[in-house]
Amino acid sequence: MTGRAHRVRQGECICTIAASAGMPWDKVWDAPQNEALRERERHPNLLLPGDQLHVPAPELEARGVATSRVHRVVIPGERARVHLTLVGGLEALADEPYVVEYEGGEAIEGSTDGEGKLVLDLPVRLAKAILKLPNRRLRYTLALSALDPVDTPTGAHGRLRNLGHAQADYQEARAGEALRRFQRDADLEPSGELDDDTIAALEQAHGS
Repeated sequence: MTGRAHRVRQGECICTIAASAGMPWDKVWDAPQNEALRERERHPNLLLPGDQLHVPAPELEARGVATSRVHRVVIPGERARVHLTLVGGLEALADEPYVVEYEGGEAIEGSTDGEGKLVLDLPVRLAKAILKLPNRRLRYTLALSALDPVDTPTGAHGRLRNLGHAQADYQEARAGEALRRFQRDADLEPSGELDDDTIAALEQAHGS
């Protein structure tokens, strides 16, 4: 078996697709059949719904075990690193205590660094997690693997919403308003267009 073709669906990323196939993400991304996709995309996480991805067949490993005995096999789950920056108004929430809860795992407690940043290691198949800021009595739902690439209209809008420049779901007729608000704050020409300078500024402000 040489593998199979997979059509990327909304909410999927390279990590979740590879985990479903039982292999590391780079084994999928580096498959020779995905060369055209690698040349087109800037990063393995920049997959769009509808992209065609080749998933290689898993490599089976045989191991000898004693007969007439019970053996316990532990398969480690793949995890993904999630980077967040917490901002209140125009200032980073430095040294802010937080709690992250998700189904099937223990709560993660900690504090942001001096720039309001935190890093989480979460299961790759996790769809959502809850972020709590106890000192502020705030609670947020983290929708994981939900952002499209930054250079797409829906991906840009999702980041604008996370940054507070857009409130509702993506609507093509009103997308320019949110872009103009962000462009003014970023000292860019408020054209309402998703040009290269706006994409770069949005990626830097959002962190991805």
